[in-house]
Amino acid sequence: SEQFILTAGHNLVNENGRAHRVEIIYGIDHPLQTRSGVDAVVHGSYYLEGRLINDIAIIRLNKSFIGVTPLQFRQTPITGNGAATVYGYPKDTPRFRPNGKLCVSGPSRMEYNPSLREGFIGHHSNTERGSSGGPIVDSSNTVIGVHTQGLSTINLGVPINRRGNDPKPLLRMLDYMGSHDARVPPVTIIGPVGNVGYEGVLFTW
Repeated sequence: SEQFILTAGHNLVNENGRAHRVEIIYGIDHPLQTRSGVDAVVHGSYYLEGRLINDIAIIRLNKSFIGVTPLQFRQTPITGNGAATVYGYPKDTPRFRPNGKLCVSGPSRMEYNPSLREGFIGHHSNTERGSSGGPIVDSSNTVIGVHTQGLSTINLGVPINRRGNDPKPLLRMLDYMGSHDARVPPVTIIGPVGNVGYEGVLFTW
């Protein structure tokens, strides 16, 4: 069966070009499980217009991990004094390189108001360079956002099911890829999908 990874769009494409390979490793100690990305979809508004609020992507793996329960997601709640935990793997940071382990920060204060910070989630978890794409989860370990930026006074994440960040149309684009991959070039722009009027950019490896 398939398994998907929700992440930040800039982990797959940025000013230097697009990712040429995706490898996902599960586990801290041996035995580790390794999976490869087969294809992915990046939100079209991020790719085509540079809209950071839509810095989101989904990767399809070649096969599911064994014994891993995927996290569920829900719409980002509007709150001025919520709590959230952020997971990341800042392997390029000297502070974490000796351990090479997952970084968990929180629970810490989290705020979300669609009319503030251009629609971004604000959170106060400690993050390091390389944490982008890590899930922002609530007290029930449900994903409510994706960490994308660290600022001097607050960290930012993109919301789920708000501001056009609906994972379901992106998953439908991957379904399209799965049924047409013999005829789809390595980078394909398609859309709109369903009743959500934005485009997605599909990548294959």
